Amino acid sequence: MGSADAYRAGFADGVAAYAHMKSGVSYVGTTGRTLKEAIANVEQTWNYRPPEADHDKLAADSRRYRWLLPILIGGEGGDQRTLHITAALMRGLDGDAAIDAAMAAHTGDPK
Repeated sequence: MGSADAYRAGFADGVAAYAHMKSGVSYVGTTGRTLKEAIANVEQTWNYRPPEADHDKLAADSRRYRWLLPILIGGEGGDQRTLHITAALMRGLDGDAAIDAAMAAHTGDPK
């Protein structure tokens, strides 16, 4: 058994340890959820994989945040990046579009 499997098994055991019996049924917490439902919910959560589009958005957001970091912390190149983002905002762009335009202007990449 791998460490992830062992962790999952231990987590399920922990959920079961806090279950209580009422009228012959095991319940978890005070929500009325049965132990069986709670374990199924845990398994569903572990098996969840975001759609591919979410991965692409997360990757794009990560690039944007890394690009913005020198502005936020006053790092090297922050002043030039601030000018690019300000210019994009003045052109009426906002949010991700403004950051993408500023990144393209800063790097010379037309994307």
